[in-house]
Amino acid sequence: MTDLNTDLDDQLRALGRHLDERVPPIHVKAPETHLTTSRRMAVAAIVLVVGLVGIRELRTDESAVNVSSAGPDAQVMESRVPIGARLGELSIPSVGLEVAVIEGDGRDQLRMDPGHDPQSAPIGSDGHAVITGYRTTFGAPFVDLDDLEPGDTIRFLASDGTTSEYVVQAQEQGAGFVIIHPSDLKAWTTGAPGTLSLVSTAPKFTSDQRIVVQAQLVEG
Repeated sequence: MTDLNTDLDDQLRALGRHLDERVPPIHVKAPETHLTTSRRMAVAAIVLVVGLVGIRELRTDESAVNVSSAGPDAQVMESRVPIGARLGELSIPSVGLEVAVIEGDGRDQLRMDPGHDPQSAPIGSDGHAVITGYRTTFGAPFVDLDDLEPGDTIRFLASDGTTSEYVVQAQEQGAGFVIIHPSDLKAWTTGAPGTLSLVSTAPKFTSDQRIVVQAQLVEG
């Protein structure tokens, strides 16, 4: 039995060597490596899409908040007042508004009070000043802009004690305000010396359009 077993073993070893010479080696890639690479590519794609969506939402949100922009061609006197500094108090007797005005029209400023666009002229000067405010949130200081009528008085008491007085100007169909597309805002907030523009979003609870009230500085 031992000899038979040995002979059988020898035959099996010979057959194995013969097969090794005839059959080429088969190289199998580990599936784990392939899956890992695929997962990495999928994760990278998801991160890219999420990042692009986030940027788009951020831009949309900013455009809704930053409702005024005088632009580089406005009658600009580069502001030397720190952003967020209190400039004074705005009052409109006809709608019972008395509210502080601060420097800057960014998100952080408008959440506190109406803000002066630093790219526009100083309030009370012979240039075109722009003040932006919310209509339905953060105290809704400009909720009643559409109630203003031509001839209404707007006063601004600056922190240094000086007072400026403006008179609301008539717009289309005799209204004291105008509703415009955001792309037309620059044209309405530049030029026109001695003008104060109050700007917010319209209609209420949306940011699709802009409401603008313009008032002329009263000399003297």
